[in-house]
Amino acid sequence: MIMDFAQNYVHKRQSEIHGAHWTRKQTTVHPIVVYYKCLEKSCKQNVKDEIMCLSDDLRHDGFAVNSFIEKAIQLLKERKVPIDRIIMWSDNAGHQYKSCKVFDTLSKMKIPVLQNYFGAKHGKGEADGAIGCLSQIVDAVVCSGTDFGDCKELTHYCQKNLTLGDHKPGMCCHKYQDYYYVGNINCIDDKNVATIPGTQSFHSVRNTGKPEMIEVRASTCCCSKCMHGKFGPCPNEDLVLLFKWTCFYKNK
Repeated sequence: MIMDFAQNYVHKRQSEIHGAHWTRKQTTVHPIVVYYKCLEKSCKQNVKDEIMCLSDDLRHDGFAVNSFIEKAIQLLKERKVPIDRIIMWSDNAGHQYKSCKVFDTLSKMKIPVLQNYFGAKHGKGEADGAIGCLSQIVDAVVCSGTDFGDCKELTHYCQKNLTLGDHKPGMCCHKYQDYYYVGNINCIDDKNVATIPGTQSFHSVRNTGKPEMIEVRASTCCCSKCMHGKFGPCPNEDLVLLFKWTCFYKNK
């Protein structure tokens, strides 16, 4: 999974009064680009699945990240995609993907999850490409006279006109793009969850199978043992160092 927050889409109309500039609604756009093996047994190609989450929640915090990831995993399960391990890539924004709320959810997941973070000022990736395509198309549609008053109207248009691929069983398709409205952001805060000191210093996190505990490492390694969870020591551990167990709950 490769994910990133886009700049909020600002709703504007082709013909609007001057003062409308100060009262425009906004929509959060958060793409999650997922790669997995084609579901057809005779096909060995990879599938690129772009899951575009649109929401009128504008906080861009750890609660929103959890809701978007939960939505993506739910959709993959509905499509019968076998999930035995998840590898996620994102930027290292402390209040978003490195939030203790995200770590709490990651630690409770039943399947192995490895979360890797790009370095500061990283280049553009797959998520940015999906964002750029959506922005250009929507702006062109608005210029032609179609208006989107709010997030739901924008989502409805995208679902009807911009969806790519057919998820029917037996169909061999290697590129999907789907749009989903995520309106219910779970903002229940666990008061026992605390920020891990030195959070910005590590760039690789994985769950341990035990709630309240994660493993952290200063650098990311892309060897097969680290990426795919194969047994044996990492051949690059002299450079990336070892994972360290960390508890992010208070008084533990």
